[in-house]
Amino acid sequence: QTLKEAELEELVLEKKNADGTWPKEVSLTNTAKAKDFCNRVMNYGKEFGKRFLNTVYPQPLPPPLPGVCGLANIGNTCFMNSALQCLSNVHPLREYFIGEIDAYREQINYTNPLATGGEVATAYGTLIKKMWTGKWHYTSPQQIKKAIEECASQFKGNAQHDSQELLTFLLDGIHEDLNLVKVKPYLNTSIRTEGRSDKDIAEESWYYHLRRNQSVIVKLFHGQLKCTFICPQCEKDTRVFEPFTCLPLPIPINQTRSVCVHVVPAEYQKFKGPESCDQIRTFNVKVPTNACVSDVKRALHEVTGTKTNMMMVDVYDSKSYKHDTYDDSLLLSQISNHEEDIIFVLELKHALEDEEWVQVPVYHRSPKGYFRLPMTISVSREQCTFRDVYKAVVENSRIYVKTTPPDSGKEQTEQKHALKPHRESDAAKKNDEQYNDDGS
Repeated sequence: QTLKEAELEELVLEKKNADGTWPKEVSLTNTAKAKDFCNRVMNYGKEFGKRFLNTVYPQPLPPPLPGVCGLANIGNTCFMNSALQCLSNVHPLREYFIGEIDAYREQINYTNPLATGGEVATAYGTLIKKMWTGKWHYTSPQQIKKAIEECASQFKGNAQHDSQELLTFLLDGIHEDLNLVKVKPYLNTSIRTEGRSDKDIAEESWYYHLRRNQSVIVKLFHGQLKCTFICPQCEKDTRVFEPFTCLPLPIPINQTRSVCVHVVPAEYQKFKGPESCDQIRTFNVKVPTNACVSDVKRALHEVTGTKTNMMMVDVYDSKSYKHDTYDDSLLLSQISNHEEDIIFVLELKHALEDEEWVQVPVYHRSPKGYFRLPMTISVSREQCTFRDVYKAVVENSRIYVKTTPPDSGKEQTEQKHALKPHRESDAAKKNDEQYNDDGS
């Protein structure tokens, strides 16, 4: 018995309870709720159906336009389709094939042994006309693919190929099919170059080329590439102008890199707190990819307009400093290869090459690690004893390291013990005992 025959307007499905009993009989109130729920489900289904149909069957496409015509992929033919799309937008070549009704057919060279019997040119002309009639959103390049496969076995099947290789073959095939020279003469292309200008040599070479090649492809795509050969013994040069259809060019590689450098002035250690940060200047300089330290310094001189003496140090992980200074000949790639590396350039009061002064790099270390920026201290070579270096370090560190004033009357050892958190005073005392006043 069908639902219609049973005159049933509603059908309620119930699930047995776990104990095998049935739920209680649905009351009138529950029946009304069930009917409302069913109506909402049906409405949702209608809306979902509309959205589904709009997705599967979209709105009608706008009318096709001339040239706005896709090419179907008939088996890994994207390399061929891209080359065909490029050629279809070469305006002079397109007008040659679609300007007059099959005018190109009159120029097909059926006797050329290097040609394809007009197969490639005809297939290409048919495809271009279809793409530019404005009647199709897309078309299939099956005919021209078949013509190419018959003439070039390397393009048979559904394997991927190089697009430029296909483009070169296509241009050569169309050229030979439409070559106006029915019988190519034999030419002795030995051209005298000694004492002649490039223009004269190029014109004579082009004349010989046109004796054997004349087509629309030659007019639009052929050119000459100058090659110069020099004899290593007699140093005599020979210039040759070779014709070409496609000229492969390398993709330009960026030969420079941007380096962020923080320049610390020589008087940096005299400032404290925010004032010290204001003294640091940041520059983004461009240097060669294989630049060395001297290239960075030279770029900084050009940006800042000053020629100060500089020393380069490196900071990494935002915590510690590399305990090294860098020679001008050191490659930058050996210093900064990571994004977290920070390069600082310290301005010096005296040049590194100045033999009368010694530049002493100072790094600030505590039990928790390194802190503050490194600094350099210039010490006279005549007074470059351990005691002199230590005094210079203490003098330049007074602003952020507690030291005993020199006029307090306390002994020198108390000044050294004031640096006890840095564990430098004991070492200084021992070294003082090892060194004499004359530095020996």
